[in-house]
Amino acid sequence: MKHFISFFLFISSQLSFAQIFTESFLYPTAQTLTSSGWSEHSGGGSNPILITEGLSFGSLKANGGVMLEGSGQDVNKAFEAVNSQTLYVSFLVNVKQATAAGEYFFHLGPSELGTTFRGRVFVQSSGDKIKFGLSKSSNTPVYNNTEYELHKTYQLVIKYEFLNTSGTDDRVSLYIMDKETVTEPSSSISASEGESDAPNLGTVALRQGSSDKAATLTIDEIKVAKTWKEAVSLKTEPFVELHLPEKLHAYTGECYQEVIYPATFSAFTGESQLNLWSPSPDVLRFSKDGINWVKNLTFPSSSGSINSPFYIKFNQWKNTSQSEAEVEFVIDNKEAEEIERIKILFSILPLRQNCSLPVSKLSDLIYGELVKVNGRVSASANEFPAFNYLQDETGGVRIQGDYGWIIGDSVSFQGKIAELNQELVLVEDTVRKTEKFDNKGIQPASVLIEDIGAFHGQLVQIEGASLNDPKFVFLPNTNETIKQNGRALPMRIWSKTNIDGHEKPAGDFKAMGVVGEYRGNYQLYPRKASDIGNIGEIPKSEINISKEYTFDLATWNLEWFGSPGNGPFNDSLQLANASKVLKDIDADVFVLEEITDMGYFNQLVSSLNGFRGECSSAVSGGGEPDLAQRVCFVYNENTVSKVELRPLLGKTPPISGYPDSFERFWASGRLPALFVCDVSIDGVSRRLHIVGIHARANRNDPAEKDLVYQMRKKDIEVLKDSLDSHFSLASLIIAGDYNDDVDETVVSGFTESTFSSFTADSKNYQVLTADLSAKGQKSYIGYDNVIDHVTISNELFSDVIQEATALQLPVVNIDEYPDNTSDHLPVLTRFQLTSVLTANEFTELDSVVVYPNPTRGDLSINMPGDVELIAYLYDLRGDLISNEKGTKEQIERKLSRKLAKNEPAVYVLKLLIGNSVKTYKIVRK
Repeated sequence: MKHFISFFLFISSQLSFAQIFTESFLYPTAQTLTSSGWSEHSGGGSNPILITEGLSFGSLKANGGVMLEGSGQDVNKAFEAVNSQTLYVSFLVNVKQATAAGEYFFHLGPSELGTTFRGRVFVQSSGDKIKFGLSKSSNTPVYNNTEYELHKTYQLVIKYEFLNTSGTDDRVSLYIMDKETVTEPSSSISASEGESDAPNLGTVALRQGSSDKAATLTIDEIKVAKTWKEAVSLKTEPFVELHLPEKLHAYTGECYQEVIYPATFSAFTGESQLNLWSPSPDVLRFSKDGINWVKNLTFPSSSGSINSPFYIKFNQWKNTSQSEAEVEFVIDNKEAEEIERIKILFSILPLRQNCSLPVSKLSDLIYGELVKVNGRVSASANEFPAFNYLQDETGGVRIQGDYGWIIGDSVSFQGKIAELNQELVLVEDTVRKTEKFDNKGIQPASVLIEDIGAFHGQLVQIEGASLNDPKFVFLPNTNETIKQNGRALPMRIWSKTNIDGHEKPAGDFKAMGVVGEYRGNYQLYPRKASDIGNIGEIPKSEINISKEYTFDLATWNLEWFGSPGNGPFNDSLQLANASKVLKDIDADVFVLEEITDMGYFNQLVSSLNGFRGECSSAVSGGGEPDLAQRVCFVYNENTVSKVELRPLLGKTPPISGYPDSFERFWASGRLPALFVCDVSIDGVSRRLHIVGIHARANRNDPAEKDLVYQMRKKDIEVLKDSLDSHFSLASLIIAGDYNDDVDETVVSGFTESTFSSFTADSKNYQVLTADLSAKGQKSYIGYDNVIDHVTISNELFSDVIQEATALQLPVVNIDEYPDNTSDHLPVLTRFQLTSVLTANEFTELDSVVVYPNPTRGDLSINMPGDVELIAYLYDLRGDLISNEKGTKEQIERKLSRKLAKNEPAVYVLKLLIGNSVKTYKIVRK
């Protein structure tokens, strides 16, 4: 919802030329371009493009222009779309600085811009000069050989020829002129052929580019036309424009309150002076500074051009029966000759006796306007991250901040109108205090999804809702989709609601919450677990084997751990939370990814009694070693002894046919890390080779998406070849952030996982986390797949505890976990290790026979000699049923009694003789 946009009132004819679009940037200096009719399509509002001094070129004298100076906001403006014949687009540019890498700064697009960029114009440095370049649709431009001057103004013209025959045959050219040129030159830059055509052209766009490649430059005088002459003409035709807010209003009621609006007056008439006044001075006043108010304003001009901000003020309206009224603006010249008389409708908004405005009327206000509202709190900052919802009998509104409110409080709040992600919000006015009265229960309105838009900001209840994805658990700060009667609605699970971690309801349920809005779409915001009917429990592990008998390994991506400016904002809080999570999981070895700051890592290890930590020397490319991402290992000194830690694949020769430059191999240097260790658990010793990996991350950019997929696939194939060749007899565990799922890839346009070389070799490898994917679980918060995995080699197949590989849920005990800890969930997997036997031991144990099998409980053990045995009996879930120690006869009696009491099923028996072990599957009839 927009509450302040400019509209233009033209009092003279349009341009006499047949220009489709013209933009001269005649707006007040330092005003943002997005407040002047342009729309942002990238950048999130950072480094907004501002109006600055324009450019002079030929007969044109400088007025307004815009400066682009590095990464940040990108904007566009629409014109009447064209899809045939030829289109010319001209603009002035003056480059202050450029880079050798080059970057595009101007482009065209269809009427719905999206990411279909066409006619991209580039600039790069060439010594102390510059070159201009052009591409039709790609990031690979054609540069001409001519060099141009810095700090000099040129007129550039894009020529786009629609041929509309093959989908790739449209022609795009670029002309560069240093003086006014009436006829089309013969020399131009031609874009590469074969790239995709535009469906139509209906937008011009300005791009600030990436910080390491972008140029610093000024743009002015954009013209779009169907002929060369019309496009390059810089003649300014007479005009008068009055820029006013979209919605104007005055207040009525016993509380006296004026309303002040910013406005802009722009004109090019040749007149030395223009005047603005109103025949209704009792209603309307004018001001140049917002302090001194007069009945009329004078705008002098020495050049015939006017571009001046001012203010208008509506006084209190007397007639309380009207909902809207009319006011006139009159524009005349120095001789009082009337040029234009404009009638404007404005709304009449009633104030209550307590001077509050009904919530439903807030949408009639503009940004920054101060308002008072009274109502009852339907959701507070106890449930949502630093915002509340308040509703009265007319509607509801979001209020930013934490004021100690709880659900049901009756409050009075004075704040200013603002917008957050296209939702109207109120922000605190620190001069005025909030008031709190009584507290009462607030009842939800029973609504249908199809009517949800009528209840924005209010507490509602939706009966008979169902989840689009009922699998796994609710995760924090994510969206679920609920359905009712064929209609769908996003349901946002905020972290502080204590809903996260609960299993989702499988069937129909009652959904209660406040109706919020995000970028033009309504969403349901449940406030607590009881707002979701039939909600499940928080899952608990059903594996009850004590950890003193098992080897436990966890892998966790700690999201830019300790990196300033990346990941969670509060690094100290991330450290404290990470320590809590590791203590709760209590694994023997942790494989951690995205460790950046070694000081924070050392503090993390120090917080864990009895643990040591070491990191791989291989780090991701493009960063300082102290700030780049690396794989690290944290291990329990009581159970694990390090043998070595080193990167793998560091000496891999360049691979012929690698999808991109081989310098990008394994994330440009973030190689797999091999941690060799000796593990001693419950009297059993094993040497393990743990490979920690953080595979190349995916990209959203269509130009990089497919390339990254191919690179990661090749990286993984090389890793597997190396492990097969050099570690074929080792007990291997490959754990980390795979950045891909294993049943299928997460990359759109492909099906096969980039780890298919491992999943296809089921004889030698098993992905323990594949079952999590099959169950519809998610390890990367906000996305629909498991991308954090653990794979083992066949040497460990018999040591895995079934059903003991699971995602951990620290979100349950850490509020706002995705914001302050990590965007990944840890994965834990558990093993009951057995000793690796020698050939002689295998021969001795092979003579041990357990019979009858199947059995009803009359178990016998046939073995040579009279030695002490240890016997472990498990069910197929991995639960320990019996742990016995004694002679053969003692073990036989105890196991027989235990089996006789248990139900028919398949059981696992492990017999230990000294350091040797043999495993049997026992069928209880």
